[in-house]
Amino acid sequence: MATYKCEIQQRFGKYDANVWVATSRPGPSKIEGVVDLQTAIKGVQTALEGAGFKENDDNVIFRDRAFATWAELRDALRGGKY
Repeated sequence: MATYKCEIQQRFGKYDANVWVATSRPGPSKIEGVVDLQTAIKGVQTALEGAGFKENDDNVIFRDRAFATWAELRDALRGGKY
């Protein structure tokens, strides 16, 4: 069971996103300068899949809340204030 963290930020009208293992320090943003939120969310999903995220076995922390499924995380990312 692994725990990941993710963050999406909006800067100057564009989105930056990052995914990292919770026990390590965040590196540079993996997704930078994306024009719309949906593309940033897709980038987070791709990064999590590449890191080995397994639904209902691993957790992703976004804004101090843990999510075990992609659907829960996606809804939180869509509803976030940026």
